[in-house]
Amino acid sequence: MTAAGPQEFEKGRSAGHAQTLSAVEAALWARDMPKAMTLSERAVGEGTEHPTLLSLAALGRMRAGANDSALPLLLRARQQMPNHLDLLYALGECLSRLGRPREAVEAFDAAIKVKPEARSHFGRALALEDLSELDAARAGFERTLALNPAQSAALSRLALLAAQRSDLKAARELANRALAIDVNDVTAGIAMAHLDVPMRFCGQDW
Repeated sequence: MTAAGPQEFEKGRSAGHAQTLSAVEAALWARDMPKAMTLSERAVGEGTEHPTLLSLAALGRMRAGANDSALPLLLRARQQMPNHLDLLYALGECLSRLGRPREAVEAFDAAIKVKPEARSHFGRALALEDLSELDAARAGFERTLALNPAQSAALSRLALLAAQRSDLKAARELANRALAIDVNDVTAGIAMAHLDVPMRFCGQDW
């Protein structure tokens, strides 16, 4: 048996990746995200540069907390799909987790330019908070709520910002709204804790 030449090898590799893509698509249709990410990670290990497989492998790494190794995959995928909404959002999220909020804002801005979704505005606002750009962060959380009024996380972040600037009435209202949506919202509870100290000190019953 003779060794395969370069063209035959390339055809074999392409066919293998096509099979992987089909398997990944089937996993996604079945809502089996872990399987899709595992298959994609294996393909990346075999040298694929397909942007979908790069992106899914990156998401798997992010889920495992390996954000530093996920970032290069996302950047390589973005070179091929510069306007892919989910990819841009994942890139912003990854950069935020890596403590690079300015770059995260840029990624979320790009996602918002493609489609102004609540999740991208929320991620952008969190990054702006990390940059201590609190007025811009507050505007971002408000925009998030304009797109998704039921997002308790945006309400609780606004409550915390209000408490930090001593706007106790607004903080209490926002925190209560957040807790009405999600009784386990930790940030809303923290905002309430901020309220508790000055209220008790002033002898007020909130």
